Amino acid sequence: MKYTELLSIPIRVLGVYIFYSAFLAVIRHYFALGQVAATNPDVYKTYAITAMLEVSVMLVAAFLLVKLPLTISRLLSPMQAESTLSTSITFDQLQSVALCILGIYILTKATPELILNAAWIIHYVSHSEAYPGALTELIINELVTVVEMLLGIFLCIKSDGIGLLINRIRRSGLTTSF
Repeated sequence: MKYTELLSIPIRVLGVYIFYSAFLAVIRHYFALGQVAATNPDVYKTYAITAMLEVSVMLVAAFLLVKLPLTISRLLSPMQAESTLSTSITFDQLQSVALCILGIYILTKATPELILNAAWIIHYVSHSEAYPGALTELIINELVTVVEMLLGIFLCIKSDGIGLLINRIRRSGLTTSF
């Protein structure tokens, strides 16, 4: 089995999981929209647009992960690993795949949160006198989400380098005696 084929299996499983999460998000937003409409009709339109945007991003990401896992795994895999056509996978390649999958998971979890925080920041900027301390908290949450997304992108792109760093740290710990 090639490296890209091995990476495509968890990518497709992640896509199915995102479909399931999108289904749960639709249910959650349906009930929340009813509550928002009853309590604050001015925010209803903003929340509805945010909910639709979140669910649509999740559905598009899930569709791409399920429909094009080999293409995505080719984009995410390092070039030198694609040139070997061995049927076995090394530990370094398996570690790189696991780190890349972790990066994809972080990105799919952080993207809807980024959109939701941005929508709430926009809302609180227009109504800042009603919620004096919430804007600072939302900006901090947005910055944390951006850092999470950068970490996920770094894990996807530089998974080989992180694997080398992990192996160096492991080897240095084995040779050092106290």
